[in-house]
Amino acid sequence: MAFKHGVYTQEKETSISTPVTTQSGIPFVVGRAPVHTVDGKVNTPVLCNTYAEAMEALGYSDDWKKYELCEMIYSHFQLFGMGPVIFVNVLDPSIHKTNVAPADIAVVDKQAILPLEALITGLKVNSPAEAVEMAIPFVNRIGYIPVAAIKTATMAVYTDSGKETACQADTDYTIGEDADGLITITAAEGGVLETASSCYITAGRIDTVTYVAEVDYTVFYDKQKLKVEVLSDGSIPPGIDALSITYTAVNPDAVTRADVIGGYDTRTKTYSGLEVIDQCYPKYRKLPDLIVCPGWSTNSGVAAAMAAKAANINGLFTAKALIDADCTEIRHYTDVTAWKTKNNLNSKYQVVFWPMAKLDDKIFHLSVQAAGRMAATDNDNGGCPSESPSNKLLQCDGIVLADGTEVNLDLVQANYLNEVAVNTVLNFINGFVLWGNFTACYPGNTDVKDYFIPISRMFGWVATSVTLTYWSKTDRKMVPRLVDSIVDSINIWLHALTTEEHLLGGRCEYIAGENSLVDLMAGKIKFHIFMTPPSPAQEINFILEYDVDYVREALGAAA
Repeated sequence: MAFKHGVYTQEKETSISTPVTTQSGIPFVVGRAPVHTVDGKVNTPVLCNTYAEAMEALGYSDDWKKYELCEMIYSHFQLFGMGPVIFVNVLDPSIHKTNVAPADIAVVDKQAILPLEALITGLKVNSPAEAVEMAIPFVNRIGYIPVAAIKTATMAVYTDSGKETACQADTDYTIGEDADGLITITAAEGGVLETASSCYITAGRIDTVTYVAEVDYTVFYDKQKLKVEVLSDGSIPPGIDALSITYTAVNPDAVTRADVIGGYDTRTKTYSGLEVIDQCYPKYRKLPDLIVCPGWSTNSGVAAAMAAKAANINGLFTAKALIDADCTEIRHYTDVTAWKTKNNLNSKYQVVFWPMAKLDDKIFHLSVQAAGRMAATDNDNGGCPSESPSNKLLQCDGIVLADGTEVNLDLVQANYLNEVAVNTVLNFINGFVLWGNFTACYPGNTDVKDYFIPISRMFGWVATSVTLTYWSKTDRKMVPRLVDSIVDSINIWLHALTTEEHLLGGRCEYIAGENSLVDLMAGKIKFHIFMTPPSPAQEINFILEYDVDYVREALGAAA
């Protein structure tokens, strides 16, 4: 130790740790988005806090059947005003694409309009392939075609302009070229044109002019379309009414449930689909606790994969998988039970919803609106999931099936769905509200910490919070001071949660009987947390009784 002469100070670590309380109500959403319009990412977690950020990162389209992530963008940011959301797009424009045959596209106000699916990469713009129709006179059975640039491969030959009798190549005529390079048509001996004085042809012109991007035209996405705009100083003729355009288009229908489920590619060493959830915390220090796959979770394989990831994120954390019952298959509320059983939805990590929600002319998967409602309820409780989202307003004005057929549920019918652990929508007293408190494990599992949504989420939230708070204690010297520090700080935190009414009570204990000598020698130590989150007041009863004593007191009746 160095020689010292003077006054010195040093800092000592605080014995009580400040808890790291994780944010709750963060959705992790897997699906398709028009990322080709913004050069967005594929199979990469994208954190968005606002509507504008999401549109910039993923693109946007009102066609939610093709692009489910856009439904979540609109609902969560525009309707519920919540954030953040972590998105994973599985639509890969380099794989999920199709070639579109060349076609003449009308030019209006100097713009040719293509669908949003059109890709800029590989797009070619040519002069229009106008059709040619004309009569060709024969001299000594030979006719000369005066148009130098036609597609002979697409040429059709008829006996006359009525085009009632088609001629067959090599039977009725042959195509050739004379010494001057003119195309000739020769009537064959024995064919229908042998004695004819003329014939009639139709053909397409060869595209003789290929235009240059950013010289003759520019291309950009605008208002959910791809627009090809003619530049005034280019070589495209002014007033042109059509352009022949060839392009490749993304094909959202090429995405399969296997892409959504995802996995690990040993060749590229990359994750995809639902497996990307493990990258969220290392990349953003955000832990999603709601997993949503709108349009895909109706598939039993996707729902099972969602539950598997919800049970094990990074080997440490848990979430809830929000599952939609199939609103194309299920037409009546009594059919939901059989569908739920057939699809094996019985996990405490799954929350099932039926039917769909409607607002104006837009139809939402109920899982999407439920994610917004859960996030809003958590936010109202200081970021803690202690309160049920049930009986709280959704952003809808009706409930429907996938085809828009209206569904009307009364209280008895909604309660029937709740009884089989299916959460729904009820329009009874205070508007359209989410209705239901159970995870999918009920009634098979009657452990209150598993089947009540807020209690189950509270256990996951507390587990995540203590994991993150005391991770820094890992590999410290296992001495009494460490034990006391952890126990004391957790108890202070649990007491605060109790004071805030997120818990009815809670305590942390170091119980010697749960820590064997062998485990302690091996560096393994256990702490026991006792906690009781409040149950939702699911059934409130009032007993009304006629009390005769009030008659005596008021009117002085004889005994």
